[in-house]
Amino acid sequence: MNGLTALAEQYGNPLGGDFRLGIIPTVAPYLLPKILGTIKKAFPDLRLQLTEAQTSQVTAMLKQGSLDAVLLALPLGEENIHELELFKEPFLFAVSKRHPKARQASVSLADLENEEVLLLEDGHCLRDQVLEVCNAHHAVENTNFRATSLETLRQMVAANAGVTLMPKLAVQNNTGPVRYLPVQCLN
Repeated sequence: MNGLTALAEQYGNPLGGDFRLGIIPTVAPYLLPKILGTIKKAFPDLRLQLTEAQTSQVTAMLKQGSLDAVLLALPLGEENIHELELFKEPFLFAVSKRHPKARQASVSLADLENEEVLLLEDGHCLRDQVLEVCNAHHAVENTNFRATSLETLRQMVAANAGVTLMPKLAVQNNTGPVRYLPVQCLN
C-alpha cells in the first residue's frame, strides 16, 4: 500500500517526487553546481537523484528504467531514446602558458597539425569527439597517457606535457598555468 500511496502523491504533484538523472563526468562537476539551486527553487517538491557515469553506463541504466533521463553528448543514435539538444558546448584549445601558441588570441584548425594531444581514456564520449577533430586536422594523440578526468588533463597541460581541447563549461577562468584559446571554425 505504501507504493500505491507514493504513486498517488506523485501524480498529485507531477513536478514533485523522485527524478532519476544520469549525467556524464565531463559535464557533471561543471553544470550541476550552476543548475541545482535553480531547480530546487523552481521545483521544491522534486527529489533529484543523480548518477554520474560514462555514456554507455547511463544509457544502459536509462534503457533498463533505472534512470528517467540522461545528460550526455549528442548524437547518441540509440533506438527508442528521444534526444533533445539542450545547449551547444564549444571547445577551447588548452595549452601550457609556456607553449609557443599560448601568446595567440585564438587558433585555427590548421594550428592543431602535429600537436601532441592529451585525451581521456576509452569510454568517454569527449575522447571520441576530440579524436575526430584531431584526426581530421593531423594532430597526434599522445598514446603514452590517458586521463580519467578533465582535471587530470588540465594538470598535464599545465605541466606542458601536451595540449588538449577542453569544453568551455569546464573552464572557470583563463588565469593560472593553462591558457584557453578559442578555436576558429570549430564552435
